[in-house]
Amino acid sequence: DEFVAGSALINSKEEVEWLSANGVRTVISLVEPSREVKEIMEELGIENMLFPVEDFEAPPLEVLASIIEIIRERERRGEKVLVHCFAGCGRTGTVLACYLISKGMRPDDALSYLNSKRPCSLESQAQYNALWYYYSYISMSRSGHSSQRDDKEYPH
Repeated sequence: DEFVAGSALINSKEEVEWLSANGVRTVISLVEPSREVKEIMEELGIENMLFPVEDFEAPPLEVLASIIEIIRERERRGEKVLVHCFAGCGRTGTVLACYLISKGMRPDDALSYLNSKRPCSLESQAQYNALWYYYSYISMSRSGHSSQRDDKEYPH
């Protein structure tokens, strides 16, 4: 949407400058960018937040919920956010799908939407399961029930 985007690993000064010129103020990194890229982001006033996730995995539910809250907070402030992993597919797609779920989409609708934009949006059963765990988590949160799954790892 107009506030949130996904990409592959940011590799160059030019890419960081493009992000800055296009109003991106926060980068959620699911893999660590190079020292050079991190320094350029800092120089340009782009906040880089690192949440390392192994390839084909999903963040634990508690971390995923924190990432989505950060994205939603930036959105409320009118700030753009970029989420990236190495290839911009599974890990990034998992976070973006959960962001869409947080805005009211059902998991399969969020996945269909993302796949229409980037067909590699999820790459594993663990990532797919994460969408449903997150959906259950926010459904319980919205109905006033607490979840016992905050530290849940996703079955493969």
